[in-house]
Amino acid sequence: MFTKVQAIFDSAPWDVVGLFGLHAAVFLYGLLNRRNHMLSLIFSLYFSQIIFEHFHVIRPFIQSESASMLEVFYFQTALYLVMIALFATIIYKKAFGDGGTRLRFWKILLLVAAIGGLATSSFLRLIDIDKLYQISPLVEKIFTGENQILLWLLLPILAILTLIRKA
Repeated sequence: MFTKVQAIFDSAPWDVVGLFGLHAAVFLYGLLNRRNHMLSLIFSLYFSQIIFEHFHVIRPFIQSESASMLEVFYFQTALYLVMIALFATIIYKKAFGDGGTRLRFWKILLLVAAIGGLATSSFLRLIDIDKLYQISPLVEKIFTGENQILLWLLLPILAILTLIRKA
């Protein structure tokens, strides 16, 4: 099974297709939910990134001597996504409670760019994907440079500040 998956990743511009899929999913999530759901998603991305990067207790569970690099990649990806979903649920239930207000279309687009960019940038930086797959130069240039990482860390904060302002 892993060879079929490997063939898909090697033959298609999977990273660009994945980015469009991620942004489409976040956009649909933004259309269907309210402001507080989007804010809890942004905060959960920050918390997951900090814990995944600096909490060294989980490293032995991620890196095993007997596991292949592809299995470690899948486990890291699953763990990161579970952490995001868990923190988003906890933050929404404990900090926000109610649904908040519906967002205007341009605010949803701003949040989609901020959330998708932060998720992509942190995912590419935290998970050693370049050891397994060739990332397209466009995705590398937009999401993985030092200035780009800073941009994607600050853009969600700016998006949150636009949401705080009264409509």
